[in-house]
Amino acid sequence: MAELKIWTPHKKPYTFPLIQEEISIGRSSDNDLIISDPLLSRKHATILQRGEEYFIKDNKSKNGTFLNGVKITKEEPLKDKNKIKIGQTIIQFFAAEEEREEEKFSEEGEIFEETSSTQIFPLKNLLTQYERGIKAVSEEEESFLLQWQNKALMTLKDLSLELLTHRPLRELLEQIMDLAGRIIPARRGALMLKEGEKAKLYSNVIRYYQGKPSSKPIKISRSIINSVLQNQASLLTVDAQMDDRFSSKESIIAENVHSAICLPLWNNKEVIGLIYMDRGLGEKPFNKEELYLMSSLANMAAIKIENTKLFEEALEKKALEEQLSLAAEIQRSLLPRQCPCIGGLDIAASHIPCSYVGGDYYDFFSLSEDRLGIAIADVSGKGPAGALLMATLRAALASQIRLKISLRELAFYLNNFIYQSSANNKYITFFYGEIDYEGGMLNYINAGHNPPRIITKGKKVIDLPAGGLSLGFFPDRSYEEDKAKLNKGDILLLFTDGVSERTNLAGEEFGEGKLVNLIKKNQKLDAQKLLDLIFDETEEFASQSAQEDDMTLVIVKKI
Repeated sequence: MAELKIWTPHKKPYTFPLIQEEISIGRSSDNDLIISDPLLSRKHATILQRGEEYFIKDNKSKNGTFLNGVKITKEEPLKDKNKIKIGQTIIQFFAAEEEREEEKFSEEGEIFEETSSTQIFPLKNLLTQYERGIKAVSEEEESFLLQWQNKALMTLKDLSLELLTHRPLRELLEQIMDLAGRIIPARRGALMLKEGEKAKLYSNVIRYYQGKPSSKPIKISRSIINSVLQNQASLLTVDAQMDDRFSSKESIIAENVHSAICLPLWNNKEVIGLIYMDRGLGEKPFNKEELYLMSSLANMAAIKIENTKLFEEALEKKALEEQLSLAAEIQRSLLPRQCPCIGGLDIAASHIPCSYVGGDYYDFFSLSEDRLGIAIADVSGKGPAGALLMATLRAALASQIRLKISLRELAFYLNNFIYQSSANNKYITFFYGEIDYEGGMLNYINAGHNPPRIITKGKKVIDLPAGGLSLGFFPDRSYEEDKAKLNKGDILLLFTDGVSERTNLAGEEFGEGKLVNLIKKNQKLDAQKLLDLIFDETEEFASQSAQEDDMTLVIVKKI
């Protein structure tokens, strides 16, 4: 049996067997292969089987479909191990199941091999700076700097090898201070990373005392720290007790500081922290050569620290996105897998979240042999919080429907339940109706939701207005139940405001009027084709504008 293997960002690869002659692929919940990739269109592409052959077709997607690196413009045949790229997702086609070597893909979709983490050592930049410095100094200093460069290069080579291996940030900071103590002995030392814009805010303070890690507080002269940060330059004091800038400072006197160096951690863009080291009374003072060596280490360490922070942030982001991807799968499982197939009614529905998870909800409930319950809701806000409240509503609704209470009692209970279960700024617009298959009679209640519309066969529009406030605003609110009827050829349209308020780059909304007019002009289409047409029109209207809200649409046609 032919199958697909799918690599999508922040998710383990998985396979999908091609057991149907036509497989639709996209973000929408009504696809055969649903992929949570924000760069995919609602119905992005289709794989077709004709006899023993398979073909790939792009469905006029926004970002295109690529076969073996080439964007396709027409239906193309698939060969064994062909690679399809859609958005950030890679799909490999296999003509038949067989043992195959695992391939790994990066987030950009290119094959990669796992290698140990390596960092760029900014030696070229350092040398350029030193060459410029040599031209500006005296002959005596030039001789000293040239000798120092040879020694520095050997030292930096050894240090760079030790810093190649990736370590968690805390371990890296400890390693840097350990290296500093090995090349330049000191009585005390500290490494501090800057937080925010204010120089006084630091985190990850690593302290060393006589070459060993220490948890003891170390008092450091604020004057020294301010001088380094304000001037963005390394500082060397040979005798702090005699220096007019520091001799009156209590920390210098109390801590018996004789000589100190303080160096900014410069990542070639900004100062992200500093390294401080000092020696006490009776100890040999630091010299210029030691300052240069430590400046080189600080420059190299700053870039390594920055890369490590970015790497750890990327790992955290990846872990979060993996959790969100799992949450999206769970949320999809809470929505109907397919629309009910009922004599007398033609039904289509779909939900497209603007992020991994959303706060829109729709559902169907089989109440008896001739009655169907239909719900649609929109939670205020987006993301995980909205998704959790949506799941809460679904559970409460399902439990109460079994009790066969009136719609007014149902809305009263749900309102109090949501009020007690959510934050003060959270609420849910909610519509629920029960329709008779044959007669078309619809009993409904509307709690602040966009009024669903009935578009009659004669193109008359009937609103189903709100009968009370949205769920969760205030406790103990009463709701009014109402009735409407669907005759043969009539269409019931239910939607969330993400559909009607979809905006283009000019900030214009699609609008409810355009939504209703689309149905008026295309009443002869079946429910699924009408739904596809509406989503296609909203995507074309929005053009390159990002989707900013969840979009849910339910269409019920009386036949």
